[in-house]
Amino acid sequence: MGSRGYTASSRVRRPPPAGCVGGGGTLGGVSQTTPIGSGLTRDLVLYSLARLALVAVLTVPLVLVKVPLLVAVLLALVVALPLSMVLLRSLRLRVAEGMTAVRARRAAERDRLRDQLRGEHTPG
Repeated sequence: MGSRGYTASSRVRRPPPAGCVGGGGTLGGVSQTTPIGSGLTRDLVLYSLARLALVAVLTVPLVLVKVPLLVAVLLALVVALPLSMVLLRSLRLRVAEGMTAVRARRAAERDRLRDQLRGEHTPG
C-alpha cells in the first residue's frame, strides 16, 4: 500500500507555482491573473441552478393542466435542454472558459512536474 509513494504531505494543498497564477497575459484567451477556480465554481453552480429552475418553470404549467408529474418533468427536461442552450448561453460560455483555463493550468503543472522528474529544472 505504501509502495505508491503517497504520503500525508503529498495530499496537502500547496500554492500554485510561479507563472501559473498572476503572471499576466493570457493562456488560451483566458487571463492568468485570476485565482484558480475563482469564478468557475460560482458559474457552474449558477448554471446548474438556472437549468433546474428552467425545468421547474416548465413543469409547473404542465402539472396545473393535470399532466402526471413524472411525464411533466420528463417533458420539461426534454424542452429545457435546447432552451438552456439559447437562454443561458453567456453563462454556459463562462463555465466552458473556466474549465478550459483550469485544464490549461493543470497541463502546465503536469508538464512542469514531468520536467522536474526528468531532471530538467526550468526557473519558475
